[in-house]
Amino acid sequence: MSILIVDDHQLFIDGMSYLLKDLSRSLNLCAADNSDLALEQLQSGTDWDLVLLDLVMLGISGRGVLQRVQAQRMPYPVVVISAAVKQLVDSADVGFGSAGVYS
Repeated sequence: MSILIVDDHQLFIDGMSYLLKDLSRSLNLCAADNSDLALEQLQSGTDWDLVLLDLVMLGISGRGVLQRVQAQRMPYPVVVISAAVKQLVDSADVGFGSAGVYS
């Protein structure tokens, strides 16, 4: 299973990686600390089983990443994980193609 973690906070990436690796040693985990790197990873040809995406980041926002995933018809399930509850509700990110939203 291949999982891409997209978040601009290294502490979150490290914590999520630790938790996921504890569940299964056979996971292929990759991280992107900004949206540009995330888009490169998403277009790299890797068959991502799951993308965990922060909503609020510098540069292109998580919402922008979701819009590009949808526009380019990338077949990856995206789960938005963010502390920005109001922005999640206001932007209706599930409508932009995310598989779920967790705050």
